[in-house]
Amino acid sequence: MAHFCLFFLASLDEMCGLRLYWASFLIDVNVLMLFKVVCMMNQIKFNKLLPKRSSMVLLATLLLPFTNTQAAPVWTGTADYLNATSAEGDEDTVGPFNQYHFGSGFFLTSALTNPVVGETVSGWFQTSVDSHKLLSSGQTVNAPNFNTRGTGSGYELTAVSTFSFQVTNIDSAGTISFNNPTGKITLYFDTSPDYSFETDTGFSDGEELMTGNITGGNGVLSSFGIGAGQYSLALSGSLGSSNSLVYNPTVGGGDALFSLSANASPLINSVSSVQGHSVANGFVATTTGTLTLTAVPVPAAVWLMIGGMMTLLGLHKRKMSA
Repeated sequence: MAHFCLFFLASLDEMCGLRLYWASFLIDVNVLMLFKVVCMMNQIKFNKLLPKRSSMVLLATLLLPFTNTQAAPVWTGTADYLNATSAEGDEDTVGPFNQYHFGSGFFLTSALTNPVVGETVSGWFQTSVDSHKLLSSGQTVNAPNFNTRGTGSGYELTAVSTFSFQVTNIDSAGTISFNNPTGKITLYFDTSPDYSFETDTGFSDGEELMTGNITGGNGVLSSFGIGAGQYSLALSGSLGSSNSLVYNPTVGGGDALFSLSANASPLINSVSSVQGHSVANGFVATTTGTLTLTAVPVPAAVWLMIGGMMTLLGLHKRKMSA
């Protein structure tokens, strides 16, 4: 988002005997344009407004350092898959909802035979969406033509991720801790359901609906007993872009959270590769997860500027009345 530094010199009321000298503030270009538009609508000249002592005091106040964006709230809206570029007319308009729920998926890392602290581990992950959820009710949202089987009619949604993370600790029991993941996650829309874990195909052959970066996460890998294991790893991702034709209102991002476990699915023995990488040379596990959608964050400066503009306009109108 474009920004610029605004510099100004202002004098406070002479009765106070105080002066505000050169100061620099970071302000969104769009916010300043909004300020100018409101002034024009009220027949106030922007360049005439600033020199007023009372106006400058208020402007200096509302331009105090601020956090550029507020925490993004959970998005709630509809997904009209009929508007997707590759739609064929047998899709649904689903909503309101705000979370995708993923069914069983598969997670593969590079070899962990003799891991050491600081080692970077590569990974690959793929899964499919099995339902749309509305968090406030906990209910599954109806989508009659949504296909979760990987074959047949309708449409499917799949997710693919490539990532890496670091080994941060290995304790005396051999439990491995992970942290600092990076990578990418993409959600695909496909009008020909065809994903298959056994053949390692059909996960990334559709239209991209969302894509973003993995920005956080951590986990542990531990084993115990004979032929048994307990594994957990949480990866979170923040989506950077989404299809505005499909989602209403526009989706600003999302928080993806995946957890994994070994031997949790009978399919695990039939999977030979994930995204073309052989499971014989790494660690493989099944996964489940969610993608909670977030709304477009509103710049904090907008709320500050709106309050300041209302005060400035009120002062102007009182002066005109006098």
